[in-house]
Amino acid sequence: MNRWGRSTLWLAAAVVGLGTACGAGMGGAFTAMPAGPQAAGVTTGGAQDIGLARAQVAAGQIPAPEAFVVEGLLSEHDIDVQGEPCREVFCLRTATGVAPAIDTGRDAAFVVLGFSSAIDLASFHRRSQNMAVVVDRSGSMDGEKIAAVRDALHRLVRQLGPRDRLAIVLFDDRVDVLVASTDLSQGAAHVEQMIDRIVARGSTDIESGLAEGYRQVLGHSSQSRDDRVILFTDALPNTGRTDEGSFLALAGSQASRGVGLSVFGVGLDLGQDLAVSITRIPGANYFFLENAQKVSTVFDEDFDLLVSPVAWDFDVVVRPADGYRIAAAYGVPDWVEGEGDGSARIHVPTLFLSRNRGVIVLRMEAEGDQQLSGQAVGMAQLSYREQRDGQQRRSSLEVTAIAPEQVVTEQPGVFAAVALVNTALGLREASRLARQAMPAESLAMLDRVNALLVQTDFGGERQLVHDLRQVIEARYPQPGAHVQLR
Repeated sequence: MNRWGRSTLWLAAAVVGLGTACGAGMGGAFTAMPAGPQAAGVTTGGAQDIGLARAQVAAGQIPAPEAFVVEGLLSEHDIDVQGEPCREVFCLRTATGVAPAIDTGRDAAFVVLGFSSAIDLASFHRRSQNMAVVVDRSGSMDGEKIAAVRDALHRLVRQLGPRDRLAIVLFDDRVDVLVASTDLSQGAAHVEQMIDRIVARGSTDIESGLAEGYRQVLGHSSQSRDDRVILFTDALPNTGRTDEGSFLALAGSQASRGVGLSVFGVGLDLGQDLAVSITRIPGANYFFLENAQKVSTVFDEDFDLLVSPVAWDFDVVVRPADGYRIAAAYGVPDWVEGEGDGSARIHVPTLFLSRNRGVIVLRMEAEGDQQLSGQAVGMAQLSYREQRDGQQRRSSLEVTAIAPEQVVTEQPGVFAAVALVNTALGLREASRLARQAMPAESLAMLDRVNALLVQTDFGGERQLVHDLRQVIEARYPQPGAHVQLR
């Protein structure tokens, strides 16, 4: 039996319903059902993939460590934390397992919070949208980038219907309104004709483009539609305000007025740090469009889900039992340690519908001689605001561990979640070492990641490790030699 199978734990209190009663509405129409092949998942907002890192490796580049966004990698996968069937709009299941952390080599208890929903994807209908699409047409977008954006825009428009409103705003060093906010009750043929006129030019003033997009939305806000701005960009501002704080202030102020934001990044030179930062506000998410297949998946298959929040201000306060401490949280933008009491507060601005069941992972470590197995881990208090009615929901559960013999088969979602967290951490470290001209150490870390993935079905991640290894070996023909990275 492998190391995981010998030492893994399973949590009691396996499922907590946190949504409205079965069959209640979200403002869009849906049928509730026990979780199954047609049941929706739920994921956190922010980064939804690590597409930029994958594309850079495929192009022979060594990504920055930050390109391996942990919540992005988790969101790419459907992670099933098993428990009682979910019969509500939003359910939380909890489970935990003991395994070595890849960065320390020491055992840790990984507490997995798994999101699911009883919404039937086959019958779900999103709410009508009051939307402004803001398009970066600066010179850096020329060529394949702007062509990909035009393709995505055509696909997006075809997902809209007669009850939706749409505006299209273009920006470089100036802002033009290509299509003023208009209802689509007469169809969108005229909008599609305008899309083909978009060409790249000039420098990049993202803030002014975003500001106009928000104006187009707020000028037609109503209770019957959800407000959202969609931004296509390579996130390389060089005109106007270019600091992250200004973008966060603008997007945050509009989020407080109920305007969501979806950012779609394009290009291998994407300024991902900026894109990810401004989508960690309420109602925001981020996707990287690395190829035509991704554009098709996002806009032809998943558009209704990515504009459909389930819950806001999801908070988890975890107080570990005596002898344990919370070392880290993954799958969330950030987390805050308590003041002296060992607790941790995790805040997720928005939870969205998804085809994948998402997770948050807490890493807990024992202090001194305290044992990780067979012990109560602590207490969790949960709260969030439901999208449908804005009401605050609260719950709490005791996090108590028991140790079944066959946890790998009984809780494969826990195994998968921890493997993905360790994979993301290992890829970040391998990238950091390679970029600091330490190829031997980098390749050794990739070996450790690959050993983790051998036990999983994550073929895409195994391929990513293989391809990154080839890139590093090509860059450093003699891994033992420390040379400067160009």
